[in-house]
Formats: sequence, C-alpha cells, structure tokens
Amino acid sequence: MKRSQYNYHTVNFSFASGSAGATIASGRLPEGKVIGASLFHAGNEPAEIVNLTLKQGGSQLFYGSDVRDWKRRSGGDYISSQKPLFEEGARDYDLEFSVNGTLSAEFKGQVVFTILKPGCEI
Repeated sequence: MKRSQYNYHTVNFSFASGSAGATIASGRLPEGKVIGASLFHAGNEPAEIVNLTLKQGGSQLFYGSDVRDWKRRSGGDYISSQKPLFEEGARDYDLEFSVNGTLSAEFKGQVVFTILKPGCEI
C-alpha cells in the first residue's frame, strides 16, 4: 500500500445567529507545503455574504472572499477541486470570518487544509 503524500488539518467553526463573524486560530499545521483548502458547512448556506480571509502573523495571505468560493469544486480529483493556497506548513494561521451585517441563522462547519508532506511532489 502506497503511503499518502498528504497530511490534512481541520479547523472547526461555529457562529450563532446574529454574529458578525470572528477570527479563529488554525493551530499549528503539519510540516510541508499547504497546497489547498476547502470549506464544508453543516446545514444551509448562509443567506449573507461571509468573507473568509487567511492571515499569518497579522498579514493577509489570501484576501477575503465569500465562503462559497472556498467550497470544493465539482469535477477533477480531491486536490484540484480545492482552493489553491501554496503557503508554508508548520505555522499557525488565522481564519478571519466577516459578515456583511449579521448572520440571520447559525453557520457552522470546518475548513480542511491539504498539506503536501516534505520530500513529496504533486
């Protein structure tokens, strides 16, 4: 059996109705190259625009776009269907969720990072 060349890191989030968003720490990602991420939500998508910005050390690495832009795309394999990132692993990142107004319903789910292990190639 071939050993996987990828590690995965999951960050859960949950926002109550009426929330305007928040910043959630990712915790330390595994070593390697962060090549992509996907957002999965439980229940209905929010009716509002909810931007997700990826930050590291206070600097924006990926400017905020609506969470629907972070969902896996249909077609292709798992890796190519994710939002491409190409950031370094073994770091802590911040996921900044911001709502244009406030949420009209609860919004919860997770962001899954895909990390290419050191010494591996895509």
